[in-house]
Amino acid sequence: MNESHGFRERHLIDKLETMTLPNSIELNAHFLSRVFVSSPRAVPTDAGSSTEQACQEVLATGKASLCTGDDGSSVACLPIWKGGELRSIVGFVSQPLAAEASGVIEIWSPRGRYNDLALMRGHFGKLDRFQNVSSFVRFERGSG
Repeated sequence: MNESHGFRERHLIDKLETMTLPNSIELNAHFLSRVFVSSPRAVPTDAGSSTEQACQEVLATGKASLCTGDDGSSVACLPIWKGGELRSIVGFVSQPLAAEASGVIEIWSPRGRYNDLALMRGHFGKLDRFQNVSSFVRFERGSG
């Protein structure tokens, strides 16, 4: 990376930090019903909810989390890090299983002796065959 490109990249990151976004976006007639951004100091506290559980897992582990609700919906939470500090948690909430929309949320992680990338958790809704295939797929380090 040349010097001027690094400057532009840092400048863009500084600008993005000052953007104001809504804390939550509601989506209709899609696989995802809601996307939210939360500060690690103010995670949602819906007692016992899958949203709260997923956020708490991110805070405890520092890694992505996926939790399923009683209605078959799921919440995937991703940590956003900067300079070794957890800055935000981005959450993706899927529709309940009864909804017509279909889609997949997967979280992959290095596993095993050679750190192959493998499926850690997933929400597949009505796509059972997709789940079966994903569970057998591995990516060697450096490929993909």
